[in-house]
Formats: sequence, C-alpha cells, structure tokens
Amino acid sequence: MNKKMVNIILGVIFLTAAVTAADFKSFKRDLKRSGAVTEQAAGTLTQKLEKKLGGAAWSSPIVYKGMVFLGDLAGKIWAFDASGENSTPIWQYATAGKVVASLVADNGVIYAISQDGNLYAFNYLSGAVIFTYNIGSMDSSSPAIYGGCLYGGTGHPNKIVYCFNLNTRTMAWTKDVGQYVQSSPAFGEGIVYIGASNGRIYAFDALTGEEKWYFQTKGGVYLSSPCVSADGKLVYFLPGNDDRKVYAFDAKTGELKSGWGVLDFGTTPTVVSSITEEEGVIYFVSGGVPSTLYAVDAVNGTQKWSKALDNASATDIVSSPVLVNGVLYVGSAAKKIYAINAADGTIINTYPTAVPVLSSPAVANGKIYVGAGEMGDGYLYIYQAAKVSALTYPEDGSTVSGEVVVKGVLVNSGLTSYSLEYSLGDTNNWIKVNEAAAIPADGVMGTFSTGGLAEGQYTLKLTANDGTTSNTKGMISFAVNKALATSVLVNAAAGGTVTGSDTPATEVVFEAGALTEDDNVTIDNPASPNAGKPLNCLPTGVVRSFTLTKAVNAVFKKTVTIKVPYGVADIVGMTESNLRLAVWDAVKLKWSIVNTSKVVKSGVAGIGKVTAIVSHFSIYQIFEFKPGIAELISKDSVYAYPNPALGNEVKFKCYLGSDATIKISVYNIAGELVKELNTTGLGGNGVEIPWNIKDYASGVYVFKLEAVATATGERKYVTKKLAIIH
Repeated sequence: MNKKMVNIILGVIFLTAAVTAADFKSFKRDLKRSGAVTEQAAGTLTQKLEKKLGGAAWSSPIVYKGMVFLGDLAGKIWAFDASGENSTPIWQYATAGKVVASLVADNGVIYAISQDGNLYAFNYLSGAVIFTYNIGSMDSSSPAIYGGCLYGGTGHPNKIVYCFNLNTRTMAWTKDVGQYVQSSPAFGEGIVYIGASNGRIYAFDALTGEEKWYFQTKGGVYLSSPCVSADGKLVYFLPGNDDRKVYAFDAKTGELKSGWGVLDFGTTPTVVSSITEEEGVIYFVSGGVPSTLYAVDAVNGTQKWSKALDNASATDIVSSPVLVNGVLYVGSAAKKIYAINAADGTIINTYPTAVPVLSSPAVANGKIYVGAGEMGDGYLYIYQAAKVSALTYPEDGSTVSGEVVVKGVLVNSGLTSYSLEYSLGDTNNWIKVNEAAAIPADGVMGTFSTGGLAEGQYTLKLTANDGTTSNTKGMISFAVNKALATSVLVNAAAGGTVTGSDTPATEVVFEAGALTEDDNVTIDNPASPNAGKPLNCLPTGVVRSFTLTKAVNAVFKKTVTIKVPYGVADIVGMTESNLRLAVWDAVKLKWSIVNTSKVVKSGVAGIGKVTAIVSHFSIYQIFEFKPGIAELISKDSVYAYPNPALGNEVKFKCYLGSDATIKISVYNIAGELVKELNTTGLGGNGVEIPWNIKDYASGVYVFKLEAVATATGERKYVTKKLAIIH
C-alpha cells in the first residue's frame, strides 16, 4: 500500500471518528424503500467530484461511515471518500461479472452482488474480502439486511426469493416463484415484499419464508421495487410494462385499497422507477416518451401533478427519485440531474453530466451522490448543496442512553440562528435542547441527558433559521433505552469489538477465537445488586451487564476485554486512580474486584474508562477501592500454584490491600537465594507473578513475598514453602 493510499485511509478514519455519518446504507436508503431523506440539502449544487469509473454505473451509490460505495458494469466495486475532496479510490475490487444491484452496508461490512453469481462481503474500510457465497445466478435485485439476514431475488437461471443468514453464512430459506426477480425487497413488521417479472407482488414471512399473500397484476416487473408506507399499513407497487397503474395494498392481508389500480399514467408499455413516499405523497418516474415524473396522493391514488423530463434510456432502466425535505433529485437519460420542487413539480435546476444517469441518487450530510453511465464509460458524481441542515449523530434509528452529544452539519450563508429540539413519539410538543446564532466549529449542536426521559421513540430536529420557511429542517428518530447495544453479532473466527451507544462508549473486545461460535452480544446498564459489596470499596453508579444470546454464562476460549466509561459526575469525591471493576457472582451473591482491572484516563480530569480482562460475562460495576482498610497482604492471600509444581511454570499470587511494589525471593533448602522476581500491583487486585522453573531442580523451596505500600511505605512479608517435581 503506497503512502498516498495510507493517507487517504487515515483521513477516512479521522472523519469517521469525528462525525458518525448520516448514512444512506442501501438502495432507497431504508428498509421501507421510502427514498426519503430527513435532512435539508437544497439550493444550488456545486460539483465536488466527477470520477470516471471502469464501466457504466447502474448500481446506485450508498454512503456509510464517511465513505461512498458503488458498483459498475465492468464488475468493479468502488470505495471513495464521501467528502468528494479526493478522486483516488480508497479501495476497489474486481469481480468477474457486472454489478447491477446496489450495495448494502451493515455492521462494518459492505455486501455486493455480482452477476458472476457471487455474494461478496468486504471490510468497509480496507476492502478486504471477509467471505464470498455462490448464489449461482445473474442477479440485479438490490439486497436488504433485516434481522441479521440478507434478502434478495435472483435472475437467470434461478427464479427464487431468498433469505441468507449472515451469522451462519447459509441460506435460511428460498422460495421458488417461477419467474426472475430483479425487484428489490422492502420490509414492514416482519414481512418482506418483492415483485417478480410476471407482474406479481409477493409478501413472505421474513423469518420463515411462509407466503402471506400475493397479487397478480397485468404488468411485467423489472427493477421496480415495492414501497411500504411510513405508518407500515400499506404497500405501494408499480408493475409497469403492460400495467401502467399504481397499486396500494393492505400490508398484512394484501387486499387492494379501494380506488387504486385505476389511475393510468400511459398508453404504451413502459418501464418504471421504484416509488418514493413521504408525507402522504408518492413519486415515481415512467420511462415512456417522454419520461415523466408523477406525484400521486398516497391516500386516494389520484394524480397531484406530473412533469415531463426527457426521453427514456434504451436500456429499460429508470432513475428512481430521492426526496430530500421538499426537493426531489432524479437522474435523466438526457445526461442531467434534476432538482424538482416536490410540492408542484417545478424544475428548480438541472446539472449536466458526461453520460446518462440511470441509477438513483443518494443523499447524506448535504451531499448528493450519483452514479452515471448507460453503456461504456461510467462516472461517480458528488455535489455539495448550498443549504444543509443535517443531524449526523446519533444515527437515525439508533438507541441512546446517558448523556447524548448531538452532532450535525449546517451550511447556510444566510443563517441567523439554529435550534435543536426533541419530541416524544409523533407529538408536536417540541422541547428545546439548544439555540445559538453561530455554526459550531466542532459540529456539536447541543447536549442532553436521557436520565429524566421515559423509554420510547423520539424525534430530534435541527432547524436552520435564515428568513425562509421551506427546507430548513434536519430530523432523525432515536429510541431511549437502557440497553447500550442490542444483539450485535460477533464473528467467532475473526473476533471484533462491540461498542455501546453511550458517550464515551462501553466496549467489549473479542480476540479471534474467543467464542466457540458466532453469537450476539447485548450491553445493558441494569440496577446494581445490593448484596455482598466489598467492605473496602465504595460503589459508583456505573453498572454494566454483558450477555450472549446463545450461551449467557459461557466461559470464553480466550479472555475478553471490557471497557466501562465513567464521567466527572460519577466519581465526585473519589480518587480516580483507585477505580476498579467488580464482578457480580449470582451464586455466591457477592461482588469481587476483577484482578486485572485498571484505569485508563482520557487526558481530561475525571473522564476515562476502567478496563478488565475477563473470562465470562456477568454484571460489572465501577467501585473506588479504599486503601488501608484491608491488610496490605495476609498469609491466607499469598500462595503459589500449582504446588507441587509439575510443569515448567509456577505462579505466585497475592491480594493487595493497597498499591504496592512486590518482591519475591526464592531460596533452596540450603537457604541460598536462587531467584528474585519484582513487580507492582494495584490495591484491591490479585497479582500474579510467573516463574519459569524449567532449569531448576526438583525439591523443596522456600519463597518470601514482600509488599511495600506505595503511598505509606508500609512493609509486610509472608513466607511459604513450594515443591518442584520434574
């Protein structure tokens, strides 16, 4: 890897650390395939990047953790810095077939479907291949990830809808639908919806694959995907070709909604885009002559307006619109990108491209990402909007607890002030978090505590005030829950880190091979059991529980490191260096200091983490160890094991009542000093000192363990015997 590439990757790492991106992780952004982005990205667009690719890009871009990813017809997967500041790819990978389907990102992995028949999984940052799986077909369906599984449909020669378990890396179920499936799946309340080329829309139970219902239209579905309404009650569908109508079905029963399937948007067969839906209106593009953008009332199915764009592509692919707070962005086969007012269809602006635009735009943090190309050359375009109001952290749909530092992006030359507010549920009772006149340089828009908030679903809103009333809001949804991380998958072979939603974050670090099998980890902050508190410790209010889904009390094959954060308010009146982690024993009903626990300070007084190396999961709590209450060392707490020592190593162990230096002197039976070992230890911890006895003769030895308290100089020693047998 050359120096320039290293600098690019380091830049992305910095960007990811500084701002958790408001991601656009899949085709049409979300599982409902709504195509709606809840941020402001308006005004004149400025081109940041025009990057020539290896082939035409029918695959729509996705944006994840400060990077943008897409595939092309030359079979390449591309990864670029999402800022648009650098045209050099961070990584690329060549498959052996065309990449038509959009990629999908989840849990640090980029998944791609190539028409070489394979599913690829890449490390998002490095591009390293994690695994491949041969589906065995030429697929165009853009996959989606739901409940730990990847869903999609297949092309030639297969004719199935599938559910691929990302944990076991096997097919959980497949359903033969008798026709090719290029449509992409949408989800709502445990049901997956997808169209087949014979004009049918299917609803399957996402877990079992059981068919819930289907509806036969007169169309011939190509790439058009279903769209689930915002409230989850309806599924909108656009078959196209011989059936130029819009359908709305009851999401659970498949019953056609009264008054739908009537509006005819053409007189000749035509391909269509996927549907975009927000605030009671659906939008789509008909690929007829001319290509036309429609807005339809999502309540009664009547047309609100239409706008002629350009002639459609001869490839039968139509760019699907993306709606961004009142502005529709959509590509055109006439080598341009449209920005259109969603209220009335007025064209706000157009932006020329070198080649036709057939893929759908993606929008994140005020930037618009567009893949381009019909045949031959392909391009990636990145544009910067003149007006931006976007929330970047917490991530949309995330679960938070504790103190939440809200980050965002504001770009607006006419800004007079901004405000940050939240509301519970769907109410309009907005509670102000912060208001200021200037855009913060660090991107922190405000901070609020969830301590007094009820658990539930909330909406967070960032409003830019510039004297106008339209397109000024960035909004995300989040949930308040005590759980800091819920069912995060850890791969047994590769290991990995599970990070909580708190700030700073609780972490669990698994070495490769620590787990016997892939498993899901949950981090919670429960109430602390009151029994059995150590007499020489004072508890803080920082408590964490760690659990596995498959084996709650499993002993790890290798030790695991947990890192529990604390803040200034958690340790008022305490000595920071004396913080320790204690583990709860649910059988003995008592707490014990974890021998390996230690403080890792952040550089800011009163803020840091207490870490420990553990062999199993339980409840852990931060305590302050109080030196001097317990003995510095006691005879009962000093020993050697194994004793007799039968192998090549013996370990000396003691428990310390205060921080101390330790010296171990070993004498043979004649009283001659044969070995001296030195170390230091933290009060409240057990300290182990290994001794390699391979070159020492069998016999009886005497060892003296001497401890000197660091703070007071108190000195104490214990003498015991040890036997070595070879």
